[in-house]
Amino acid sequence: MISVLLLLVVSLLDSAKGLEHQIVKYGTDILLDAKVTTTLPPKSDFYWKHENSNNVVKFNNGVEPSLYYDKYRAEFFKQNYSLLLKNVEQNYSGLYKAVYNINQDQILVEYNITVQDPVSPVQLMVTKFNSSDCNLTVTCRTEDSSLSRTFQCNKTSCLPQEAAPISLSVYLQQDHILCNHSNQVSWKQDTKDIKAYCEKEKGPSTLSSTTTIITSSVLAVVVAVALVAAVVCVN
Repeated sequence: MISVLLLLVVSLLDSAKGLEHQIVKYGTDILLDAKVTTTLPPKSDFYWKHENSNNVVKFNNGVEPSLYYDKYRAEFFKQNYSLLLKNVEQNYSGLYKAVYNINQDQILVEYNITVQDPVSPVQLMVTKFNSSDCNLTVTCRTEDSSLSRTFQCNKTSCLPQEAAPISLSVYLQQDHILCNHSNQVSWKQDTKDIKAYCEKEKGPSTLSSTTTIITSSVLAVVVAVALVAAVVCVN
């Protein structure tokens, strides 16, 4: 019996993948896989622990699992020992361990979970521009103005004018200036059409076109009169 239990522990430990880092968006769900493919023996204990001491789940084989709902919104799947954390908040961040116990704790897998808030919307504002050479000064800022960054843009690129948080970026894509606010779980964007602030290429003026039309018309009339006069003279 002891040899069978030792083989089982070795099998369970072989399935462990070490520490995994995951970043989760606030308010979403995350599934933690225990990576166990072997059924637990009778009178053995299985735990999901948070920050080493807080039990999220305790499961004795053959007995219904105990879920600690006071702090966690969670669902435990006893078929494969995985744990679903629901609608996560900041206090869900931290180290989670799947622990198997016969005579002492054996860590099967560990997850370092970071709950991150989604980014706030942004506004892109043109604060200065020179239409003749298509040179613009733009400011990308969050709606609450807690983050802001200024860039100098033209038809080919946008360059930062000051140091600022890397979560804010401005770049040129075709004929649009894009202000991007992002982190590892979300992004927001605002755009401006650069053509609206640049002088249009000059085409032929209306006066020039009108003069050309009048000149052509007069010339046509003169040619017609000359032809008529020539025909009269011949006759």
